[in-house]
Amino acid sequence: MDFSARLYRVDDSGNLKFRTELRSLNSATMNTFAGETWVVTDIGDKLLYYFVAQQTSAENAVNLARIPSALKSP
Repeated sequence: MDFSARLYRVDDSGNLKFRTELRSLNSATMNTFAGETWVVTDIGDKLLYYFVAQQTSAENAVNLARIPSALKSP
C-alpha cells in the first residue's frame, strides 16, 4: 500500500486491540486464526476496512487479506 495504516484485532468481548502500524510501502505478516476479525484504520483511526480471516485449505492455512484498491489514498 502507498499510505500508513493501523491494524487492530477484535477480541472476544468486541474490543479493538491495537496490533501494529503498517508504514507506507511495507507489509506485515500477522498470526491469526479462521474466524478472527481484523480492523484497518488510517493513522487518525478512521475506519478503512475490516475482514474476518477465513480458512482456505485443509492444512489450516489462513488467507491473505488485502485492502481493496478503492480504499487506497489518492
